[in-house]
Amino acid sequence: MASSPLSSPVVTKRGVKVTLNLVPPEEVISHAGRLELVYCSAFGSAPWFESARQARRFILRLLDHTASSGFRLVIAEIDQQLVGFAYGRIALSRSEELEERYLPLVEWLGPVVSQSVLFETFELTEFAVATSWQGQGIGALVHDYLLTEAPCNKAWLITHALAENAQALYRSRGWRATANAGPAEEGARRTLMSISTGVGRS
Repeated sequence: MASSPLSSPVVTKRGVKVTLNLVPPEEVISHAGRLELVYCSAFGSAPWFESARQARRFILRLLDHTASSGFRLVIAEIDQQLVGFAYGRIALSRSEELEERYLPLVEWLGPVVSQSVLFETFELTEFAVATSWQGQGIGALVHDYLLTEAPCNKAWLITHALAENAQALYRSRGWRATANAGPAEEGARRTLMSISTGVGRS
């Protein structure tokens, strides 16, 4: 199964021509190196300061997630250069054991919020645009395409509480902050955001 592109390049509000592709799970590994480069570019500086080792761990996690229910990956290319991506999945199922990394979040939010917001909904797991291409409207295109292809009409994400530009983009696309999670120390706080899209594909 080949990548599923839009019929023609999309032009952002800044006049940048971008090709968006929905990548099948079995093809994700072929993009791993380019995805890692974009991840390093997007998250290597404030407020994340992620290392090359963390970027490699992201790739391993992404490849593992390709087997998840509802997995979707959208990539953005300009002249065949990968400049951005977003992926998500149905991360939390009531019938499956929780991944260890979600346990603190579920415990902090409590059973009511967790059940209504997190479970059986689409997690926007990771979203990045290379630093040199930020501010060109690429992120909005990638975001909108991913949510259009999402398998259900409710979604959630976790972002850094100090990531003001990222949160501004999310709010402009209809996301709302639901809760803050994690220790209050600067650099450790995260913001939970959620959205009802009104769309959803099986």
